[in-house]
Amino acid sequence: MKLLKYAFVAGSVALLAACGGNSSIGTPTPVTSAPSVPSVPSGTVTRFVGTPRVFGAADGMGAAASFGTLGGGLATDSSGNIYVADWSNYTIRKITPAGLVTTLAGTPAEYGADDGIGAAARFSSPTTVAVDSSGNVYVGDGGATRKITAAGVVTTLGTYGSVVADPSGNLYFFKDNAIQKYTGGVVTTLAGTVNASGSRDGTGATARFGPSGAITIDSMGNNIFVSDNMTIRRITSAGEVTTLAGTAGEQDMTDGTGAAARFHGVAGMAVDSRGNVYVSEMTYTNIRKITSAGVVTTLAGSPFGFGGEDGIGAAAQFFTPFGVTIDYSVNSLVFDRTGGIRKIAP
Repeated sequence: MKLLKYAFVAGSVALLAACGGNSSIGTPTPVTSAPSVPSVPSGTVTRFVGTPRVFGAADGMGAAASFGTLGGGLATDSSGNIYVADWSNYTIRKITPAGLVTTLAGTPAEYGADDGIGAAARFSSPTTVAVDSSGNVYVGDGGATRKITAAGVVTTLGTYGSVVADPSGNLYFFKDNAIQKYTGGVVTTLAGTVNASGSRDGTGATARFGPSGAITIDSMGNNIFVSDNMTIRRITSAGEVTTLAGTAGEQDMTDGTGAAARFHGVAGMAVDSRGNVYVSEMTYTNIRKITSAGVVTTLAGSPFGFGGEDGIGAAAQFFTPFGVTIDYSVNSLVFDRTGGIRKIAP
């Protein structure tokens, strides 16, 4: 059935929890050769596809394509294609490295939960995407986890919410105060204890997390990163949990190292081949970068900018940036509510 969609802004923690966990919203960054030196200054923001303040569901090349008013997650596959959860349109979009946008699954303005092929499938709240090494796409859809093959065949795996995939095809999700692992239909707990809330580093069941948050994984599957109670946490494949940056319960937009940094409203996360983590903050409308040593800087955007202007660093503006991913040139790509996908030079 057709549904009139309201665009709205909500606190990302409540928003993501309602969708069954993150974000990102993140996906493994493909392993590639060392990136070349960027030809533009770090933090330079340009528009990759779409047109500012032009909304819709049109497929096409570059500026001819359009997206809904409410941003969703992004993910990059091993060929450099980008997948977009186009929340407002109830569709999953695909963008080639050249900027050609097509619709992989779902039909614009058609709401539902039906499995099927391509346009016959239906989504209810597609907020996050991830992709595995075989090209399968996973969608966090209103608390459910949907799988889309490269041929566009959509099935429902379960109620795990947003997931990320490692190179071996294992899926991970952050839900109910724990980092959980899905392998061949079997769910185990990697770190934390289900329904035991807190903010404590440790290994396995001794660690504590909040209810849910954004999640991403590195290209080798060695480290998972989550946003949790104003912090960014790192979880190894052995279940060892440490806090990379931020202090639990302390919100702000302060740059700094480790516990001195502050976050608020994290919506999406991605990690590049060098171990740098990129974070989109809906509340402060900016993109932050965290090195593997926990050094936090603001890559682009300014607090409460709420705009769509391109530029360098703080001169650029975003409007509730949501999903973030990394392309082959280590550019950050961000879906915000200004009408498309923005690109940020590393």
